[in-house]
Amino acid sequence: MDTRRKGFIVLILFILLGIAAVIGFTDFYIPDAIGRQGVIREIIKACNGVIIAGCFTFLIIYALIKKRLVKTLPGILILISVIIPDLLVAGSVSKGIMALNSNPITIENCNYELEYRAGTLSRTSMRKTRYYINIAKEYSPIPTRIRIDKSSYDYLNSNTPNVTISYYPYVNIASEINIWK
Repeated sequence: MDTRRKGFIVLILFILLGIAAVIGFTDFYIPDAIGRQGVIREIIKACNGVIIAGCFTFLIIYALIKKRLVKTLPGILILISVIIPDLLVAGSVSKGIMALNSNPITIENCNYELEYRAGTLSRTSMRKTRYYINIAKEYSPIPTRIRIDKSSYDYLNSNTPNVTISYYPYVNIASEINIWK
């Protein structure tokens, strides 16, 4: 491969990684959404992961080919350990698409518990605060944890009315929360 082609490929990889970084940082500062908008946002985040994982996979495969380690046992193990995260992230994209194609599941008059996971901002992780509603086991064999937005969490935390909730399966994001007394 000539130098010009290598430079062009490296430029494309850096542009893709720059776009992924911008998407990641803007996602951190935008509040969570529910409904179709929340599912689309999850798909965009998963596609961002596909871009990042694909770029690093390409770089590692290129390094293995250049050093002629592809046909050796360490090279094969490195390839397997690099490709598995790509497949997992691609599975997240497909789960989001399946959620958009399916109808929301509705649960009426449910008993619930509220939960939140506080975000941390440190050198090792950047996580936002996420709010969840846990549906009791009587409606499903496994307790269902559905992600909701902050305003719904605040209202449900101060009042305990009867709730009818519909959510998208596969990603467990609330579609609509109906509160009646």
